[in-house]
Amino acid sequence: MGMSAFYGPPKPEPDMIALILHAINYRVIFLHTSDVYGPHTTEIFVGKALKDGVRNKVEWASKFGIDYTDGKLENLNKLVEEGKVKYIGLSEVSASTIRRANDVHPITVMQLKWSLWSRDVEADIVPTCRWRLYLPTFQGENLEHNKRLYDRVNGIARKKGCTPSQLALAWVHHQGNDVSHYWNHQGRKLQPEDPSFVHKINT
Repeated sequence: MGMSAFYGPPKPEPDMIALILHAINYRVIFLHTSDVYGPHTTEIFVGKALKDGVRNKVEWASKFGIDYTDGKLENLNKLVEEGKVKYIGLSEVSASTIRRANDVHPITVMQLKWSLWSRDVEADIVPTCRWRLYLPTFQGENLEHNKRLYDRVNGIARKKGCTPSQLALAWVHHQGNDVSHYWNHQGRKLQPEDPSFVHKINT
């Protein structure tokens, strides 16, 4: 997203293609884009970066808006049957929408905002995807509680020798083998330790 939209001016195409290849070289194997990023700009960056056999090294997901009532999901189902699309996933939808969509075609992946600070999805959406789980969510009036939690996260990060953001990503990573974290990149050069550090932090 940050390569072409929403976070400052669009980045130079050669720099972004080089960044994608740099990330793949450091074992980043999942790339996520959308037709609205640019629009279409990030998809073009990725397409150009994945030439000459690089495509086989990664999974590439791109999302777009869809109306579940107009038959478009059935059309995606046909694309899967034709081998043009490998999987169908959803992004930021309700638990009821997940269930309705899954009746048309198995939903393989769900993109959602889930972090130490955004845990409301644990009440309904996450259980719909995999298991029945409830953990309290943070509410606006709990600001002081959140501040204390943030201080604790900083303290744990210092003990682990990492940044708070790396620790937060590690927390997401360790929620299960069916959960994958990703960076919303805003142009900073990817460091070699970024993709691998979350694997090294002990829970």
